[in-house]
Amino acid sequence: MSAPLGREPQPIGSLNATTYDTRYSIIMKFSCPSIDLSNVDFRRLEVLRDVRHRVADIAADVDAQEAARIAREVVYTAVGFGVLAFQRAQVQRREVIESLQENGPTYFATVSHQAATALEELRTLVEVMRNPGRTSTAA
Repeated sequence: MSAPLGREPQPIGSLNATTYDTRYSIIMKFSCPSIDLSNVDFRRLEVLRDVRHRVADIAADVDAQEAARIAREVVYTAVGFGVLAFQRAQVQRREVIESLQENGPTYFATVSHQAATALEELRTLVEVMRNPGRTSTAA
């Protein structure tokens, strides 16, 4: 670490006249900004105090053990729904795999046939677009 302004660094615990004068001049140069509180409405603070007391009164009426029991039940219910949703997704995944294994060749043949038909229709359309005066003889 280099020393500021060409001075040798002083140990933290040492204080001599030079360091005292330097620190004092730095402190004296520090100015605190002034805050104008003339436009602050302190009545709002009383309203906040009333709200805080009302919340404290309501919290005192609630039994902590009852609140903990209800929170525990809510968490158990949420976890239960999550487990059910996961199990349902697993069943649906198995059903899709089974359906593809049973009907896969049929699906593949149907998709292949539809793709071939679409390509043939596209070729016909392209031929008509290239030669607008001729009619296609392929039917």
